[in-house]
Amino acid sequence: MNRGCCSIVLVFFFIAAQTISAQHNMPVVEDDQQTKDFRNQSIDLSISFWGNSSSGVAINLRGVSVDAGTGSVSAKLVYNYYSPNYFAYYLSMGVLTSNLNIKTLSTHTSTLVPIMTGLKYYFLNLSEDNPIRPYLFGSGGILIGTESSVKLISIETHTESVIGANAGIGADIILGSLIKLHTCIGYNLFSDFKETVGNRKNYNGPEFSFGIGFMF
Repeated sequence: MNRGCCSIVLVFFFIAAQTISAQHNMPVVEDDQQTKDFRNQSIDLSISFWGNSSSGVAINLRGVSVDAGTGSVSAKLVYNYYSPNYFAYYLSMGVLTSNLNIKTLSTHTSTLVPIMTGLKYYFLNLSEDNPIRPYLFGSGGILIGTESSVKLISIETHTESVIGANAGIGADIILGSLIKLHTCIGYNLFSDFKETVGNRKNYNGPEFSFGIGFMF
């Protein structure tokens, strides 16, 4: 899995580098007013749903065990930089809701932080006056997992990171000169953690996101 994810990330960045190089040969938008009014950056606030969560309550001889789930909802902050034509480059960081596992004499919590950087390809020229802008996206990065265990007389913490990539399709909906909505669906592919984080070692799976963006 580690070699497979490394290959995917390397291929993605090779394609991105070729795209950036080719973009220098693209014609520049000729309309001076259109270029002047074009806002080439945005900050997006997103809510993401990961399709790999679990939850439950169990009662056994040792007491009550509560598993509140991991990997279900992520709050995400995304910075976008738009070229005058069909591409945007972005950096995103999210925090997934913590897992809470309570047993009679111990409590376990876990948190996941995905940090990704990538490229969006828009089907329509970004300088065109079109309120709906569909795009394809792909990115590579890391997933940081932290798990803490609080027992009666001890506290243990484990943190590690894995590499991965994701890809999918989305759309921006322009509401005005400063505000946009966005939605996308994609698939995450990460290598395995060496130790479990939130009762699992792997977080591959689909992801659906939506939110609001502020353009400047």
